Amino acid sequence: MVFFLTQQLFLFVLIKLVLRDHSRKIYNGLFLILILGLSFGLYTSLKLWLSIILVILYLLYVYWHRRVLSQSIIITMETHILSLISVQLAIGLSRWINQPDWKLTIFIGLQIIVISLVMFILMHTKLSLTFKTYRLNRYLAALLATIYLAIILVSDWQYQPETWFINLVILFVLAGLLTILYMEYLKTVKTRYQIEKQSQQMQADARYLSEVETHYNELRQFRHDYQNMLISIEDYLTSDDLPGLKTYYETNIKPVSQQLMTDKYHLEDLSRVQVKAIKSILFSKLSYAQAHHIETHFELKTPFSALAVNDLDVVVALGIILDNAIDALMGHPDGKLMSGIFVDQQNVVFMVQNDTYDKLPPIWQLQQRGFSTKGPDRGLGLAHLNQIVERNDQMILETRQLGTLFLQQLTVKRAKNND
Repeated sequence: MVFFLTQQLFLFVLIKLVLRDHSRKIYNGLFLILILGLSFGLYTSLKLWLSIILVILYLLYVYWHRRVLSQSIIITMETHILSLISVQLAIGLSRWINQPDWKLTIFIGLQIIVISLVMFILMHTKLSLTFKTYRLNRYLAALLATIYLAIILVSDWQYQPETWFINLVILFVLAGLLTILYMEYLKTVKTRYQIEKQSQQMQADARYLSEVETHYNELRQFRHDYQNMLISIEDYLTSDDLPGLKTYYETNIKPVSQQLMTDKYHLEDLSRVQVKAIKSILFSKLSYAQAHHIETHFELKTPFSALAVNDLDVVVALGIILDNAIDALMGHPDGKLMSGIFVDQQNVVFMVQNDTYDKLPPIWQLQQRGFSTKGPDRGLGLAHLNQIVERNDQMILETRQLGTLFLQQLTVKRAKNND
């Protein structure tokens, strides 16, 4: 009886830990009282079936937090399997040292170790006990539930201690299979991510080459126009027609000079961006804005060469931020797109600021998936941007509205070996 009550107590703590639920709300206490009360009152009469009843109650408790049935089953089964392993180890160790009365003490020690390890892993990693794919979660939930029920129904593990060794072997084999399955899943995700990264890089390179070709053609056209200007100036000087030269300068040369001072060369600091993928997305988006007659500025004084996060995440994040800024300025010739990168010893800060002409809703509403000021089913950018930032501990996003200005600041940690 005491052993079973202790097991339920530690199981409750383990489930709360896996759920990352550190609250002390009253329903948590009431649920624990219900579990312990049923265990105390029905242990003698129901025995094995009590375990099934408690599993169902734990499942409902987890579902209350997660609201996804497959994930709730996985978490419930995984925590119960960890508890089963501790029980079987406690039985085996107490027999090995020939001290059956120490079973409870050994179990408590093992549970403390398990909870400490789980707490350490959850605090220092982003490991999840469930998959992100709904189909995989369903398969894993069905597998775990079947194996767990088979163990407690067929071998009656809790009430026939002589089967502890067989049960322990089964549990370790199961844990090994699940570990292999999860590792294969991680490999698949990593491969898919690498393919996506290469695809994004190829698209970025294609955009970059296209913009370079466009600017090269503009340079050739400027060279041709420049030669024609020199020929015209030479004609005016040869004929000593200074009034005509002055008129020619005012109507042809001066406007071109002013355009050169106010157009392309606001982006000359892009040459200091040493990360090719980031330079490509910045060059592509800012050149696109200029081509649509948006006054565009970019500033970077300190070059940087490496970041502590994947370049693809930064590229996608910057693409979303710049797309939103350009979209807000389309059709407003007086609008400005101000961008810059500020570098210190630890961080690289990307800043994008644009004028706004429509009354914007609160920031939290803009970040909701599917919300857009341009119409339904278009507001996926900021929601995706938040997902990218949330999965990267080395990234921080700040979004602010200052009067008619909309500002987004993306702070990214520099790589440790960055010079």
